[in-house]
Amino acid sequence: MKEMNDGGQSDLKYDFYRETCPETETIVRLTMAQIYSHLKNVFAQLLRLFFHDYFIQVYPNPKFFFSLSLWLFLIWVLF
Repeated sequence: MKEMNDGGQSDLKYDFYRETCPETETIVRLTMAQIYSHLKNVFAQLLRLFFHDYFIQVYPNPKFFFSLSLWLFLIWVLF
């Protein structure tokens, strides 16, 4: 996958995890349902997080995905 900052296009694929982790969609769906049951506006917050100008202008960083996972986990634990 090309970096976003070099003007290349990403090679996102539908069902990317089908072979390596087929339960990915189920895990994400169940986790988001648990979070939503405690925090009704989580989807609006996630949209703001992903599409806010700050995140569009920041260089893609693997640490971002770790911090996002940590953020979602903390929401799940705290609420």
